[in-house]
Amino acid sequence: MKASTAASRPSRETGLTLLELAIYVALLALLTVSILAVNVSMGRMSSEGSMLDRVLERNRIAFQRLEDDFRNSISGTALISNSGKTLRFVRHGGFNGTSTVSGDVLRYDVVSVPNGAANGLESALIRVNETKSQTVTLATGLEAGACSFTQSASAVNVTLSTVGKTSNSPVRTRMIRTLVLAPMN
Repeated sequence: MKASTAASRPSRETGLTLLELAIYVALLALLTVSILAVNVSMGRMSSEGSMLDRVLERNRIAFQRLEDDFRNSISGTALISNSGKTLRFVRHGGFNGTSTVSGDVLRYDVVSVPNGAANGLESALIRVNETKSQTVTLATGLEAGACSFTQSASAVNVTLSTVGKTSNSPVRTRMIRTLVLAPMN
């Protein structure tokens, strides 16, 4: 008879109870949310890092061009005007055996960009070759109030402040770089 009582009792089958299943689902959901949060955070940091790289590259290219031009200028020809927003100088054009020959007259201007407030770009750095009537925009997205040219003895201090932001963030990143330049002659 004992055999029949054992057969009439419900047997414990392998499987999950409803409570165990609910706990596993809750733990899995918590783990998934944590992984997604880390993934979103990493994506945001990557996007901000990429934007920062673009901002730095803009400044680097503009500074490199300005540095190359000014280091090859004739000493004493630098003139700063327009409240520190314009730098004008004469490039070294060579040597004729007795003296330095004047080259192109170059001007670097920090100028306002039309509709600057609407698109977040306030000013740009422009290179003007006055001798050849050529104009090139070297950098945009500059803060006009923080960009300047100042003179000290034979050197020129150049300060550029670049701003930028990622498309998903309202936060603007600001990079300020200052370079001291002097003619090589």
